[in-house]
Amino acid sequence: MSAVVLAQALLGLPAHTAAAPAILVPLLHGLPPLTTHHLTTARARRAADPMLDAADHGRLDAAVALVRACAAAAAAAAAAATP
Repeated sequence: MSAVVLAQALLGLPAHTAAAPAILVPLLHGLPPLTTHHLTTARARRAADPMLDAADHGRLDAAVALVRACAAAAAAAAAAATP
């Protein structure tokens, strides 16, 4: 959930969007692997937040895709580091 919120926020700040992987990959590196269920649940919980405006809702799918890509990069980095 935190990764989705953070990704969504970064996507809303164009000057910081490029830095998103540098922030999210290390965050996700220390967590168990994310499943589709985790991301679907996080997206649904985030979408249900009454404080989100239309722009936030518009970035939600991109945020989930960004987290999915960063989680894959974190898993690849972890696998490469394993002797």
